[in-house]
Amino acid sequence: MSRFIAFVAVVVAIGSSGAWAQTAKTSQTPTPKPADKATATTATSADSKPVASQPAKQATEAASSEKASSKKLQGTILLPSSGEYIWWATTASGHRADPSHLLKSDKISFTVEAAEPSPLLYIYNTKTGMEAVVEASAAVKDTEFKLVDADFDHIRRLAVSVSAKNGNPVKTASIVLKDSEGTVTRRVIDATDGGDAAFFDVAKGDASLTVGVNDVSITQEIKVGEHIKGSVDSAEVVLPGDVPTLEPVKKTPSSTPEKPAKPARSASGSIFTALVSILLLIAVVYMAYATLKARNITLQSALEKAGVPIGDEEPAGVTAQPQTPAAEPLDPNLVGPAPGALPSASPAPSTPGVTGPRLVAVAGSYSGSIFPVSAASTVIGRDPTCDIPLPADATASRRHARFTNEGGVVRVQDEGSSNGTIVNGQKVDERQLSPGDEVQIGSTRFRYEA
Repeated sequence: MSRFIAFVAVVVAIGSSGAWAQTAKTSQTPTPKPADKATATTATSADSKPVASQPAKQATEAASSEKASSKKLQGTILLPSSGEYIWWATTASGHRADPSHLLKSDKISFTVEAAEPSPLLYIYNTKTGMEAVVEASAAVKDTEFKLVDADFDHIRRLAVSVSAKNGNPVKTASIVLKDSEGTVTRRVIDATDGGDAAFFDVAKGDASLTVGVNDVSITQEIKVGEHIKGSVDSAEVVLPGDVPTLEPVKKTPSSTPEKPAKPARSASGSIFTALVSILLLIAVVYMAYATLKARNITLQSALEKAGVPIGDEEPAGVTAQPQTPAAEPLDPNLVGPAPGALPSASPAPSTPGVTGPRLVAVAGSYSGSIFPVSAASTVIGRDPTCDIPLPADATASRRHARFTNEGGVVRVQDEGSSNGTIVNGQKVDERQLSPGDEVQIGSTRFRYEA
């Protein structure tokens, strides 16, 4: 009996051990679900496809990029006339993509790198100071791309000067330029710029400048390309209100440029020059004396031949004037002037230093000064070469206005000044003046008198 019980226990133990082992094996290696198999298959196929095609794709992209970067744009541009031109290419973002080229010809042959957007070609005429802007891709499409004078409608540089109402340059300001093509460009000036800013490659025509400092702002309409000098046009803006300014630059009112100082001569050189001059003078006098003496000519006879009277003799042809007898004393009962006497003249009225049509400064830097405007044409402005120069008035334009006098009728005409010409409080382009009218040029106010 005990043996049978032991045998049953062994069988039970062996069965339990086998069942536990099978359970452990099952838990360690679970059977994949159908969804898991599909996922694994998909992942495997997805992983295997890029591995096989990625190098080919990268090689294709690199080849395409290399082909695009190596593409060139080549063309020829016919110019309006033969002359001296400078041209260069830039990207659409404004970065120069090619060095400048100077040539004297009537056409330009160019080769630039192709890009998107198309590179721009800038062609500057050194004679007129104007430049043309052409898209390289447009010039390539035509076999002979021809430019005319009207295509040179940009200026190379626009210089803008900003000052306060007292004439001093501003310390800082923001400037926004909108040209005739709608292109907006911004500049910021600081204390190192001296109140000046520069804009490049600006379209010719009507434009606007918006200048601001702190809470002070002004918008001014300008015409780009009207007063171009060389390759530069200029504009002046005067800000109202109180704004930070720089110290003014002292300028001399003299209209003539200062001559460079001559190098000082040494003392020995000056003495030598003086001695030589004296010796030459003595030699000339001695030679003249010797010549006269050799010809038996005295000084008196030489002077008489020259027509110079000598002694107390009266000059020939002059008759002695008879002495008039002393006039008899007048009878005190007579009324009126004595016979033969000239009528007494009334005292002449005192005349001012300047007569005729004139401008009398009543306010500003030139208060108390009087300027005549009696000439047929009189130009007034800040430029020292003007007929009436106002170099101390920084708010006046270089050539501010013109006064004309036709038969005593005086008119004032604005010359395109920045701040305008004001007559009796109104800004005018042209106005006939009457005595008593007030004319304001910059910050100087005049009273017109005739």
